[in-house]
Amino acid sequence: MAGEKFPRSLSLVGDMNGDGFAELLVGVPVHKNAGFTTGCVYVYYGGSPMDGTSDLTILGTPPSDMLGELLAWLDRPRRR
Repeated sequence: MAGEKFPRSLSLVGDMNGDGFAELLVGVPVHKNAGFTTGCVYVYYGGSPMDGTSDLTILGTPPSDMLGELLAWLDRPRRR
């Protein structure tokens, strides 16, 4: 997308949606959103084959929050 710095951070994470495949998070700290520059995180659901279209976009809060600058995955606790 024009005006984006793509990507700044990547994280291959566990299975977020329960389909048995790992997901990919792509952080874009400079993203144009309704005339403001915010950050965003694109979520790509894993699968076979995995396509190049994001399945979920998480938008930051204007102005200039830089969401997506750094990504880390914290696994959910296991039930015992």
